[in-house]
Amino acid sequence: ELTGTSLLRHPYVTYWNRAWYCRTLEEHLALANWCRSEGLRQAEEWELKRILVKEPEQSEARARLGYQKSGGSWQKKD
Repeated sequence: ELTGTSLLRHPYVTYWNRAWYCRTLEEHLALANWCRSEGLRQAEEWELKRILVKEPEQSEARARLGYQKSGGSWQKKD
């Protein structure tokens, strides 16, 4: 059960606090890396997608989301 101080230490609370201040692609990528290290797969995916909104050709975010470049365009791997 999450109450009081245990709620404040919950990884998703930490994630949302960090996400609020992310402004640059580098900050979003660092946060995605932190999410991965904490096992927050959904939050990692959100951050990677936020990167692609700002920079659709960002190769690391694309690869981590399961894309590969083929014939000049990004294709989702099967």
